[in-house]
Amino acid sequence: MRALRCDAGGHPVELVDHREIGSGSDPLAFSATAFATVDFKERDNVRPGHFLVSAVRGPTEEIVRQHLGQSGEGKSFAHVFPELTIDHSMRGIIADELLALEAGAGRGPVIVVGGSFHDEVGTGFANRGVVYSRVGKELFDFQKVVAYFDKSKQCEDIVASRSIKVMVTAIGLIAFPICKDLCHSYDTPFSQLDVDFLLTPSCGDDVTMSEHKGAAARLHDRFGCRSFVAQQSYPKRSDDVIGFVLPATSTVRKLADSATFIQEPFSICAVS
Repeated sequence: MRALRCDAGGHPVELVDHREIGSGSDPLAFSATAFATVDFKERDNVRPGHFLVSAVRGPTEEIVRQHLGQSGEGKSFAHVFPELTIDHSMRGIIADELLALEAGAGRGPVIVVGGSFHDEVGTGFANRGVVYSRVGKELFDFQKVVAYFDKSKQCEDIVASRSIKVMVTAIGLIAFPICKDLCHSYDTPFSQLDVDFLLTPSCGDDVTMSEHKGAAARLHDRFGCRSFVAQQSYPKRSDDVIGFVLPATSTVRKLADSATFIQEPFSICAVS
């Protein structure tokens, strides 16, 4: 028997029941994408001091399809794309490719965390991601709680999520923070969330990843939770590092910052 609090930091916890979903492989592994480069186009007519992304350049259909296949071949449980890299058209590519893999000789990962994008919701915008099944079915969406705030005092013009979705699976409880939801988890609802795994799309620099690592260590100490982060490097670096991946490990405190740097677009990590 396991008890999970129904409220985290004033945010209702919503259970999404998918106990039929298991890993089907041993050892358990998660995989991630980082694109060689990304460039964001900002939306016009936003509030002064705020920003929203209207388009992204860099992610390609070829890479998305290729990585879904590689993830399945590597028997990854979950493949995670980075924050703000999967727009509306690319979501359709993900669903299409997963269905094609299932119908053909290959197979995709068990679930896909389709990054996130700035989506219109009601009268505002949300930083929103989608979780897909192995056959490309949209299982549910999730939204960011903590808005990004950059050095020039530009704030992400999003409506903060008022609830936290937790996926119930045969491998355990999984939640889906987006970037600042994890690295600032000392003062977000995720600091109070007793789950087994956090699958996190992110976008930022090495400082962001270092903060993710510190937050993951605190959450592991408190709950035994293991955090996996797929982070796009932004802004572009002068070296060959294109992204960062934080593996879901119980030894996260011993992990050097440089161990999260990646130079190749596809990564897969065993859960340890």
